[in-house]
Amino acid sequence: MPHSPHFRMLCLLLVIGLNACSIAPPKKPHPIDLNVVYSTNDASSGLLAQHAPLLRIENGHREFNKIGTVIASRDEKGKERIEIDTRQATLYSEQTSFQGQHGRYTNLIYRFHFNRVPFSVLPFNLTYGRNVGLFVIITLNEDDKPVLVSTVHSCGCYLAFVPTDQLIDSAYPAGWSKNSQSVLGETLPGFLEKISDKSRFIIDLRNSSHRVYDLSLVSSDHLSNDRKSVPMRLEPISNLRNLPLGDEKISMFAQRGVRKGYVKGSHKPFEALLMSWWAFDPRIGVDKDYGDPEKTGTIFYTSLKPWNRKASNMWPFTDFLEFWDWSL
Repeated sequence: MPHSPHFRMLCLLLVIGLNACSIAPPKKPHPIDLNVVYSTNDASSGLLAQHAPLLRIENGHREFNKIGTVIASRDEKGKERIEIDTRQATLYSEQTSFQGQHGRYTNLIYRFHFNRVPFSVLPFNLTYGRNVGLFVIITLNEDDKPVLVSTVHSCGCYLAFVPTDQLIDSAYPAGWSKNSQSVLGETLPGFLEKISDKSRFIIDLRNSSHRVYDLSLVSSDHLSNDRKSVPMRLEPISNLRNLPLGDEKISMFAQRGVRKGYVKGSHKPFEALLMSWWAFDPRIGVDKDYGDPEKTGTIFYTSLKPWNRKASNMWPFTDFLEFWDWSL
């Protein structure tokens, strides 16, 4: 007996959702236009300011493609509301360290947010939702040289690694290609070379979906004379847990209940519909806090397989790297 139209439509949506990551993306633009790059331009000498990545977004004039500042307010009923104010861009950052197999490493963690991924059918935006964000984590060796760049959305999806010429050969996963790599439909470099003390990373992001589609290097000398880049404040990630609201401070993340550790106001309806049932996570795709699960209340997992939830947690960074076959 033929299936009902509703059943066929559900199957079509499922196929679209599962394959949305592998749709061929548009071609990369050719030259790097520094006039449209978000830059902190922070004059301080600390590692977080020195290595703060430059961020460039396709169609950057669109409201949903503008990096913003997280703010707290109240709606007409007095309920707390978290929003992304695109009038000012902010790069939130913190510095941690971890012991690897070949020494001690420093992680420079950067987080930034957009107000939404807009609704779209063609191309289908599986990650449609509000208060979305991304992480860029730059790992330094004991000489403070960047050896690895990790990028991931703040829901834990679309994880990518790009090593540099400062990383020892034995640290690579077996069979790693230094030419290029495919990350769920995007082609990223497999290796970045000619790292110097003046090198800055440029992260290129797609229109609408904010997927990372390229990483490259530029000398900070080129930036010192460029006054048209979009200014971006550099603030501690801890500020996200202490947002001013009248006479009090509130967190960007829920502090109790089943949504503890998740970004307030973040919802991913398509991911919930198409993926939650087989990933065994009703809040799959919802943006979350990043830290010790005992404190945040949620695991920042990076593998969709339920049995890998704890093993792929990004917070214990040494274990996380080992899970993905990196031997730092």
